[in-house]
Amino acid sequence: MLGEVKKTEDSLSYKEKKEARENDDYLYIKELDLDITEAEKKEIKHLNVLYLDDDSDVLDSYSSMHRFDFNIFTTTDPMEARHIIATKDIQIIITDQRMPYMTGLEFFTMISQEHPEPIRILLTGYANLNAVVDAVKSRIIFRHVSKPFTPNMMRQAIKSAAEMYYLQREIRER
Repeated sequence: MLGEVKKTEDSLSYKEKKEARENDDYLYIKELDLDITEAEKKEIKHLNVLYLDDDSDVLDSYSSMHRFDFNIFTTTDPMEARHIIATKDIQIIITDQRMPYMTGLEFFTMISQEHPEPIRILLTGYANLNAVVDAVKSRIIFRHVSKPFTPNMMRQAIKSAAEMYYLQREIRER
């Protein structure tokens, strides 16, 4: 309207500035956090995903985050994870890089010889990026996901991993 003056940033109150920042952050995060479609969710619903992390609270969070998305197996023990991979039809394995008994890359190196089919995703908070790049190049891992991440970001990573899994399976079956 004529006569209305748009407030400048300097004339905004503290509360108005805070709300504007939160709104900007929300819109930025929403742009980054695109969810997968309902059709894509149906495609990946039957996936068996193994999460390995030394923190049981994190595993509980993963389980609740994705309880309606995939069949989830969790463990804090690398040897139990190895057993799950050997006895269940696991398509995707996700593990944290930093664990007390072995790193995620060491775990993936150990199991990739015996079980090359599952697609491997490494979670990194404080990773040696050179080691991660080398792991991707050598196909020890499919990709890495930096912490912190949102549920939708993880669903996107798992969707990409599932596409790779099914593509590789199709090639093997030819």
